Amino acid sequence: MAEGGCGLDPVLCDLCEHKAAQFFCRTCDGNMCVDCKDDHKRKKMFLRHDVVKMTLTRKMEIDGYGHCNVHPESKYELNCQVCQIPVCTKCIAGKHNGHKMKDISTAYLEAKRRISEVINEVDSHLIPAYKRNIEDLETLLGDVNKQTRELEQTVNQSIVWIRGGQATVHKIDMQENVNQDICVSDCTKCSVIVVDRTGIFRFAYEGGFIQNDDRSFGPAELDTDKDGNILISDEENSLVHLLDIDGRFLQYILTAKDGISKPRGLKVDDEDRLWITEINAQRIKVFRYLD
Repeated sequence: MAEGGCGLDPVLCDLCEHKAAQFFCRTCDGNMCVDCKDDHKRKKMFLRHDVVKMTLTRKMEIDGYGHCNVHPESKYELNCQVCQIPVCTKCIAGKHNGHKMKDISTAYLEAKRRISEVINEVDSHLIPAYKRNIEDLETLLGDVNKQTRELEQTVNQSIVWIRGGQATVHKIDMQENVNQDICVSDCTKCSVIVVDRTGIFRFAYEGGFIQNDDRSFGPAELDTDKDGNILISDEENSLVHLLDIDGRFLQYILTAKDGISKPRGLKVDDEDRLWITEINAQRIKVFRYLD
């Protein structure tokens, strides 16, 4: 394509008739190549002529807007406002009879203007809004990552901060469940607190005793199994509590009748065996708590 071309066949210079026109004179309505344009401007009589660069619109005005698909011998001259397609004059007598028409050059310029408005809207509003949304998401992601790091740091601290629930938990033991919940036993509040991985409060378990039961829940250590169940040693009542992953009480899997007294250390191994230590005993007891 010759320099200055706009996607159509080159328009030839009206003066030399062999070079591609890259300019046209609005005053004398002539198409000119670079050399002829310079020569045109040097002549005193043409000094005030308005010479501008060749545009796609100008080329289309010269070459037309293509040939009709229905009548290939005819060029598009009109735009059907009902069907929103270009048509030739012969189409008017056919399926477009009675439809409102508009000159195709006018329709082209209007469409070009609408496209420019859309592009300006995208450039001035949509792209900046998109960039702001990206920045907001990056800030939010940074906050989430920061909260995750802070939560991970609390695992080795004696105080656990909880978002959305009570301010702090004084932990005796802490475990991560299979769903990434953090389970904490808090002897000062006589409860087990569970939060999700971001620190949002999920539930608290306070022993499951009935209202008139005078026993006080004394959680010591806890662990979780492969199903997400939570096992809690209750040294105050010589019990081991079993909860499901959502904190619902299932059963006491060990009691004093099973030969345990003031259980403290508690661990579930890969074979679903429960290992227990007691405050006043210098030995480890192993139980199989699943059928």
